[in-house]
Amino acid sequence: MKAPNNFKLILGLASLLGLFLLAPTEAQAKTRKVYGMELPPYAKELSKGRYASHTTFDKTIDYFKKQRSFRKKKVKWLKPVTLMGVKYIHVRNLDRKSKWSGMNIYELKGRKVRFYVMPRHKKGS
Repeated sequence: MKAPNNFKLILGLASLLGLFLLAPTEAQAKTRKVYGMELPPYAKELSKGRYASHTTFDKTIDYFKKQRSFRKKKVKWLKPVTLMGVKYIHVRNLDRKSKWSGMNIYELKGRKVRFYVMPRHKKGS
């Protein structure tokens, strides 16, 4: 007995759906880190430790505030500063065992948002 043409179409669609469901999601994708700090999935590396955000200043800050390693006891958020059209905020890492000591998030004129993760220097270096 020959299978109807619709059956082949349905089988093909079901196969595609299965592949789609098995593909890794954003949460399952390998997490990128710099100096042990988790990076936003949308961050584009410009140089070692320096990234373009591709979202707003406030959304970039919100992303980091939601991360486990950015809870109040582990980091200190300094007050944001706006000077000559540049918004800036510094985050200080209070965990002396971590590999990063701080991060600057800034929005340049022209609406470009960047962040820079500073490595922790070992004592005596």
